[in-house]
Amino acid sequence: MSRSDLRAKIACGLPVPRQKFAQKLRELRGCVPRPPVAHDVIARLAAVGYVGLSPSSLSRYYSGKDVPGEGFVRAYYEVIVAAAGRWDLPCLLDELLDLRNSAEAADGRRNAGLGLRVRAFEQEGEAVRVAVGGKATPLPVPAGSGRPNEAGEEHEAAITAVRLMAAGDLQGALAVLESAVYRFSPEGLALCVKHFYALAQVELGQNLVMLVPRIRSLKEVVALSQALRADFPDVADQLLCMITAW
Repeated sequence: MSRSDLRAKIACGLPVPRQKFAQKLRELRGCVPRPPVAHDVIARLAAVGYVGLSPSSLSRYYSGKDVPGEGFVRAYYEVIVAAAGRWDLPCLLDELLDLRNSAEAADGRRNAGLGLRVRAFEQEGEAVRVAVGGKATPLPVPAGSGRPNEAGEEHEAAITAVRLMAAGDLQGALAVLESAVYRFSPEGLALCVKHFYALAQVELGQNLVMLVPRIRSLKEVVALSQALRADFPDVADQLLCMITAW
């Protein structure tokens, strides 16, 4: 537990659920015979399909300052099990996910920062309708998009991807995301990302962000990072981290 990104103590004054979750992440990492440094953890996470994480974000998870999504928790647990070479860990995956959910529920600041403001969007009436599982669900239009009532191509792409994910068609959803990366401007891609985060579809947002550096130019990736920075600084940092690694 003496690695640099674990030296910072869990921040005082945080809600107890967030402190407990951060502590459990640290305990799990301590189960590895030689706890890896942040970049090693990030590389191992990428190997199991979770890419785009920055060292600063990982450090904030360990300190309790931020709460990661479920995708990170699942990938992190898989990495720890493989690195530790055993299953008798401080908690099971389901228990870790429960701790994460409790930490997120106690973390109103994070919800606001990530744009998970569905209720506020509904009150503003800035929504279009998308059929998911046979029910009509509002698709919030992110504040500041400049097009609150326009159901343009970005809206349609987000709707289609959400529908496919709801139907369990991950490959179809990824195909829609790849098409969007080829077709839309950096501003349009930023709007798609905001849609996904507003609907708590973080995995779709992350996958879209991951595709951009592989397809678009360096200048366009930087433009997308700038377009996202005001609402999603961590995502903007992930993009810049990814292009430095390519």
